[in-house]
Amino acid sequence: MASDGINIMYSSTENSRRDLIAYCYLNINDDNYGQDDPCRPWLLSPIVDMIWWKSIEKFICATTNGIFAVIFAYQTFKIFRTIHNRSINIHVAANTNFLWVYTDEKIMIYDITFELVQSMDFNVASNYIPRSFCITDNVVAFLVIRSDQRRSNILQVQFYDNNMGKIKSLDVGACEGSCMIRTVEADQFIIVNGEDTVYFMTSEGGKETITIEKDANCVAVINRHSIVFSESESELQLINVKY
Repeated sequence: MASDGINIMYSSTENSRRDLIAYCYLNINDDNYGQDDPCRPWLLSPIVDMIWWKSIEKFICATTNGIFAVIFAYQTFKIFRTIHNRSINIHVAANTNFLWVYTDEKIMIYDITFELVQSMDFNVASNYIPRSFCITDNVVAFLVIRSDQRRSNILQVQFYDNNMGKIKSLDVGACEGSCMIRTVEADQFIIVNGEDTVYFMTSEGGKETITIEKDANCVAVINRHSIVFSESESELQLINVKY
């Protein structure tokens, strides 16, 4: 799921053959609040990552068979193929000017017209499994799982500059399931790892935690104080955050 700063769009499994995309109204003053979420079948490869790109005001959906932009307006979804990239493992992130696409072997950077402007060979060390990433205008943050034979798999966040020079690595905690990292503001990142503890971290090493009502492995940031959490098939949790 991802937020356009007001509401959220999310994907959901309708049956074994296809997914749905849906738009959820969060503002109680909206005429559509409390009604069934507008939705439509997603007749493409399943969505593996989703973000909102504010600069072009579109949702970006990554699949194993390409990257698509989605507009929701007047209760209608419009879907456009933007990048014909194919990869089993693919993640997307965006800042003001660029869309970053990460696969197992490369980072590809596109401008707001989806033209490729840079490609970098990059991969994390062999004992790390990349699970999620996000970017600001100055920092790239990777969420990885580090194999550790002595204890449970360790969730770690790795911070890089825009040239992929490493700034810092910080352990978050144990993680055995799904996890996600998203940007809250300029150098503030939020991490969920399938539990009811939420982590706020900075590239300089700052770390704070809050406890939410239910476990969460997915997060969408509406603004720095309103954040939506979910776990797989559970209900959404809209939390007003103070940190």
